[in-house]
Amino acid sequence: MLGTGFLCQQSVAFQGKRGVRHFYQKQVEKLEEQWRQAQLTSDTATMDRLLADDYIGIGRTGIVTTKAQTIERYQKRTVVVKKLDISDMKVAIHGETAVVTAKADVDATDNGAAIHNSFRYTRVYVHTPGVGWKIENSESTRVFPEKDSATPASKSPASQTPTPTAPAPQK
Repeated sequence: MLGTGFLCQQSVAFQGKRGVRHFYQKQVEKLEEQWRQAQLTSDTATMDRLLADDYIGIGRTGIVTTKAQTIERYQKRTVVVKKLDISDMKVAIHGETAVVTAKADVDATDNGAAIHNSFRYTRVYVHTPGVGWKIENSESTRVFPEKDSATPASKSPASQTPTPTAPAPQK
């Protein structure tokens, strides 16, 4: 008896490259939702299943964490996510690699400090036959409010660069 995974792979293979890409995009979108839910509920079993053993994450402050460190932060409730709304998600498939970019609006605590910010993130998944998709890497960057676009160009920092002056003559 053949498993459903084999049958899905066979049916996708007949759809061609575009079909495979679409199928992979849908798989990764579902995994992104599983990851979101795992963060909201501190579900470290799901995190363990989704993260690759050699996972590296770069957080909002530039701190690098491994799979074990990431899971430990949720187990010990060092990180507690109360709200995690995802928007503007794009999933790009490149062979057996998926690159996800999105915006996240977050209400959380990290080491007791409140976080109420928006972030842009990139998450990289790699598909391995017999294993499936695993998160290999992620990085997040805080999104700051946009400055007033009505500010004249003459007031922009680039236009305020001092004009170099000639050195004073030597005596």
